[in-house]
Amino acid sequence: MRQNTDETGLYAELHKVMSETFTGSIRLSGSQRDGSNWLKPNPGAGVTEVSDPSTAFSSSAIFSPTLADRRQEKIKLYGNWQPDEKLALQFTAEGGTNKYTMPTAYALQNTRLSLYSVDGTYAISDNWNLTAYASWGQQTQNQARPAGSVMAFETTNTSAGLGVTGKPTSKLEVGGTLSYVNEKSVYAQSLETYAGADSAALLAATGGLPSITFRQTALKLFGKYDLDKNSVIGANLVYARVLSNDWAWGWNGTPYTYGDNTTMSLNQNQSMTYVGVTYTYKF
Repeated sequence: MRQNTDETGLYAELHKVMSETFTGSIRLSGSQRDGSNWLKPNPGAGVTEVSDPSTAFSSSAIFSPTLADRRQEKIKLYGNWQPDEKLALQFTAEGGTNKYTMPTAYALQNTRLSLYSVDGTYAISDNWNLTAYASWGQQTQNQARPAGSVMAFETTNTSAGLGVTGKPTSKLEVGGTLSYVNEKSVYAQSLETYAGADSAALLAATGGLPSITFRQTALKLFGKYDLDKNSVIGANLVYARVLSNDWAWGWNGTPYTYGDNTTMSLNQNQSMTYVGVTYTYKF
């Protein structure tokens, strides 16, 4: 633990009109976090401030990354293209790194982030609009663990969506969206040269932790009708299908077992339907 943490950050941002239809910007930012001396729990109660953590703590101690010294660097590019009154597209590219400094060599060492996205709107007419988006992102966390174990936790997310809204009449508004998300988490495990033979044998036999996949497809529909100037009635329909093979709930047909021998399992394929009706009165 630490009594205090302090973070100082700087950023610079540049905006430019490239043409009559395109504008862009770039943003660079960085920050440095540090804090007061670490606190070591006493054998009984309370804590003691430690001036030299390298000698006060065990060499295998693990410290929280939310309190550790950290250097963060980020860059973000943004562009907006509007060739006419009907079409508008926004582009974003973002990347960043975090580097952590711990009193020991274990726990989270560094992270990387990449994100690319595009959003668009198109006016079919004065009463109807189309929207769409697509994005791809990846986050990697590298951490070192005791006994020579090294893990790179990588999550990759791909998503896309399409939507439409419109007003068939002056009192009726309808719309809907179709979205898709695919997220995969990979645990890349390796060992340092000094790792024990038992750890090497276990990793060779199991191949490490398996990957986790999450997929969701969702359809959302809505409608609103103005009964009068004060009353609105609405309806919503949501249907979603989900696939998740998270082994935290069970693996290879064996459910997770709690300490009291109760078990909990997760159906990998699930679906959900929601129907709602609302009435709004404004006064």
